[in-house]
Amino acid sequence: MNTVAFSVNGKLLASGGGGDVVQLWDAEKGQLIHSLKGLGSGTRSVAFSPDGQTVAAAAKDGKVRLWDVQTGDPKAALQGRGWGLLGGSEIYSLAFSPDGNTLASASQDQTVRLWRMSQQIAERK
Repeated sequence: MNTVAFSVNGKLLASGGGGDVVQLWDAEKGQLIHSLKGLGSGTRSVAFSPDGQTVAAAAKDGKVRLWDVQTGDPKAALQGRGWGLLGGSEIYSLAFSPDGNTLASASQDQTVRLWRMSQQIAERK
């Protein structure tokens, strides 16, 4: 494990590491709720949306994935131009804005990207 994050209400914990799965835990009971698949490479960062409905993860390949917390279903896979192991920059940190409308990602190349959540999710449905 190299990244963990609590949901805003403290009831859930997301964890990730060198594998391709993000684990979602019941923090009070210590029980695994979901193994969120589709990451593709090692997890660098995890973050919960302020409403607790979405968990985001940044992978070693430079992509960001979003899942529905209740169902474990994927919501979106985001990727900026030139990111990833083949000529781009790995994402090391994620943070949602307080209103949950924007997800910020910080990369190894010293750039920050802002993702508008309503637009990103709508484009991928």
